[in-house]
Amino acid sequence: SDFFYLQYKQENNTVYYAKTKEIKELANFVGIPISIKYLAHSRRFFGINTLLNFDTYFKIYSKYNIQFANANMYSSEKDIIDSFKKPINLIYANFSPSVMFRIGKEDFVHGNIEFKFPVIPMTTANNFFLASSINLGFFISGSIIIPIKSKK
Repeated sequence: SDFFYLQYKQENNTVYYAKTKEIKELANFVGIPISIKYLAHSRRFFGINTLLNFDTYFKIYSKYNIQFANANMYSSEKDIIDSFKKPINLIYANFSPSVMFRIGKEDFVHGNIEFKFPVIPMTTANNFFLASSINLGFFISGSIIIPIKSKK
């Protein structure tokens, strides 16, 4: 089927459901990354670093959008969205060991490729809809570094 039922209210013995096609959440976070880096190997055009990463994110904005299977439900949209506003943890933190490869000269424009494995969440109840029992992830990122040197 192309819909699901979402329970949004219960009063005594009466339970209210919305026939829903889709729910989207737009959330904005501000993050503070902290990394401890160890230079494991370095050559002129190549380097390997190991890192311990601690990332903390703060939710600063959230907005929900619901697409109903039944057009009559749009009149209850505010009540349904209000039911999502249960207490959740607005701070998300994770820990991840990683390996970073540098390609290019360190004191010149160069690129980094970082592999984080696993990404381990350190906080829970960060999302109203999702609850994971495994809580592991994998992350790959790339960057181009442009060193800035001051004249002495």
